[in-house]
Amino acid sequence: MNTIRSSSQNITANNYVTSIISVVVKPEYIVEYEEWLQKINTQVSKATGFFSVDVIKPKNHTQPEYVIILKFDSYSNLKKWVDSIEYKKLINEAKIFQIHIDKDQQTQGMELWFSRPDNQHYYPKPKYYKRVLMGIMVVYPLSTVIKVVVSPYIGELPEATRTFIIVFIMSSLMTWPVMPYLTRLLNGWLYPKPKKQSKKIN
Repeated sequence: MNTIRSSSQNITANNYVTSIISVVVKPEYIVEYEEWLQKINTQVSKATGFFSVDVIKPKNHTQPEYVIILKFDSYSNLKKWVDSIEYKKLINEAKIFQIHIDKDQQTQGMELWFSRPDNQHYYPKPKYYKRVLMGIMVVYPLSTVIKVVVSPYIGELPEATRTFIIVFIMSSLMTWPVMPYLTRLLNGWLYPKPKKQSKKIN
């Protein structure tokens, strides 16, 4: 995974806005598409409110799918970039390389921790109470374990510093591997298959 991160932004995990785009590229245009990615990543890194961009490259080169995860400090700055002339021009340049592009998904903060099934367009995001329960299931035991493990090493530090270290470790572990693993494990509960409506026979 390639990452470009802004050195001037100070954004916490709870207030950035994330845009996720999935693109299936024509196999014969992989080299050209990756050159185009470098160009657009350079441009977006100059945009107001830019935080980071991650590019997950495909393992399957028969039908290569790229996932681009773009983060901004606010929705308004993200929209400003998407509405910009530079963005529209670059997107038009890339059309020749693409077979299919998924609709933009925009999430905020912790919502990104819930990874959807592969056929995500047919599944709504998890219900609010399920997300709350998932958060409790992860945060409480994880924070307890981290405190027990690290307390002997950070006990002499100021309380604010101890809290920061614990939160940093917990956020890192929740982002990977805890939440991705848990959402896969509980996939059927988080994303139940839509019920098929039975046809009425007159």
